[in-house]
Amino acid sequence: MAEYAGPTFVRAMQPNGTISSICRRCLRTVANRPDDIDLRKLEDAHTCRDLRVSGMYYPDTPKDAQD
Repeated sequence: MAEYAGPTFVRAMQPNGTISSICRRCLRTVANRPDDIDLRKLEDAHTCRDLRVSGMYYPDTPKDAQD
């Protein structure tokens, strides 16, 4: 069985020049920052609040944990 590696993040450049970091597991925006280094620190500190959102599917979460 694979070991839990924690959430991964998607980053998107915003029109105002900042970078948004979005958690792929809980779909929350972690932060908007102008610097990649600041985002890494905030991503490392992020914890997902609730993985069991009704109607959502998380491909990297075991199926029994989603019910």
